Amino acid sequence: MKKKIFYFILAILAVGFSMYCIKTNYAQQNNTTGWVGKEKWIEGKPNVLLHSLSCIVTVTVKNNANRPYYFKISQRYTAEGRLKEGIKWVIVDTYPKADKMIRTSYTDLGGDYGWRIGPKETKTVTFVLAAKGPLGEEGSCILPEGMLPSNASWPLVSEPGLYTSWFMPEELESLNPDLQIVGWRGTFFFKAENMVDEAVSGIIRAPIVPINSKLVYSDPPALIDKSSLPGSEIAYWDVKFYPEETKSFTYTYKWTGSKTTVGAFKEVTQAYQYRAPISNKTYPGQTTVPTKETGAPLAPLLLGALAIATGAIYAKFFRP
Repeated sequence: MKKKIFYFILAILAVGFSMYCIKTNYAQQNNTTGWVGKEKWIEGKPNVLLHSLSCIVTVTVKNNANRPYYFKISQRYTAEGRLKEGIKWVIVDTYPKADKMIRTSYTDLGGDYGWRIGPKETKTVTFVLAAKGPLGEEGSCILPEGMLPSNASWPLVSEPGLYTSWFMPEELESLNPDLQIVGWRGTFFFKAENMVDEAVSGIIRAPIVPINSKLVYSDPPALIDKSSLPGSEIAYWDVKFYPEETKSFTYTYKWTGSKTTVGAFKEVTQAYQYRAPISNKTYPGQTTVPTKETGAPLAPLLLGALAIATGAIYAKFFRP
């Protein structure tokens, strides 16, 4: 009988601890107003906008199945589907020459083009994309949601500059587990333009950053922020613009490969906690990215684990 009471108390403690974890997780995901990494962001209108974004991406894909598959170029970048405006891409070139696919997902962008990969085949493809609309021919920038009002602090406030967005190079594997990303390398190009007739200074971050990747080249040489997003190296530049000046930036990332399942899950969930919800406020030419809300909610996972553990205890020690 004493043994049953002990396990009953243990189950109660497990319930209490799990509810505490859920509450803490909820608080972390809903009390991050203004925080991105180590800084709090204050609302402000950007004086510098980014445009002429393009990229050259080389990917090596391995088909682990005994059947053929097809994969194609995604022409919409929405950061897990939550980016309000998103980035639309047009295909400039492909190597080897891509084929028109049997289904169309990007009619308005002149899609869809991709490749066949045979059974057990490993294929390397390269494609060139150019942004259309915001960040393309239209000046835009990325800022986080949850920025504090401009009167939140006095007499000094932080000025973090322009923000970034991120993705996982191996996302194809989640869509088709038989297709494995063996290698990924991407070079990005963009221009930043001072839109005012005064000199301005501050931080510009790479607008798109792959997770679990290493910055291998940048021009001009970039500084690296490893604290704002776990598992990433965010390239950024400390720059000064003269009135109406335009500067060009180039940077290259190489994917360093998949982590273990546990390590990857931990890193991604940490990354999501740094993300902020979608902004309802926009400035002309501004694009906002999602942050913490793009991750799978942890509360249901904790509740599920708790239910399984409690059920096991009940079945073993209390069920007649």
